[in-house]
Amino acid sequence: TGVQYTGGLIGSLGNTNSNTANVILKNSYSESNVKGTSNNVGGLIGYSNYVTVENCYTTGKVEGTSSYVGGLIGQQSSGTTSKTYATGEVTGSSNIGGLVGYSSSGTITNSFATGKVTASSTVGGLVGYQNYGTISNTYAMGEIISTVSSKGGLLGSQYRGTLTNSYYITEGSKVIANGFGTEIVSFVTGAKGETYSGFDFAETWKIEEGKSTPYLKNIVVPDSVY
Repeated sequence: TGVQYTGGLIGSLGNTNSNTANVILKNSYSESNVKGTSNNVGGLIGYSNYVTVENCYTTGKVEGTSSYVGGLIGQQSSGTTSKTYATGEVTGSSNIGGLVGYSSSGTITNSFATGKVTASSTVGGLVGYQNYGTISNTYAMGEIISTVSSKGGLLGSQYRGTLTNSYYITEGSKVIANGFGTEIVSFVTGAKGETYSGFDFAETWKIEEGKSTPYLKNIVVPDSVY
């Protein structure tokens, strides 16, 4: 529990100088529930600035009372998030995402989120708001709960970002379609490798055909993909 910059592992991490190499966080996880009473609350990191996060995951519930709340990272400023996942429920006010609450000029790749996401404004199953940056080879399947229009199974909203090979599963209409990402209408379809164009099932991903959605190699497999 904290106020601003609250994370299950680290509250705030990174560089202030874009000309230096990214700080690197690898092979880390948090199973803790996280609660913050201000901005930048994440299951692993509250705020990251020019950080490379790789082979990391979280499973705990993440609660924030304000903006920039994410299952893995509350706010990502530049940097790269790769081979990660979050499975816990996420709640907050605005810019709330199952994996990352707010991503500005960052890269998110080979990652997924499965937890329910609740917010009053700008909420997405994977990312709440993408401001520039690139998202590729990702998916989300958590329920979205919000009464506002800026909500979606994958992204809540976007400004000049790039989105490729990214999906959201809408089983039982619990997840909202808003034009960002490719809709997968059932778990049955989502449990087929051929559904996920661009996913590298030789090196990065695995799937149990007909039984699971994709999960990452070399990281603990969460129950939520079954």
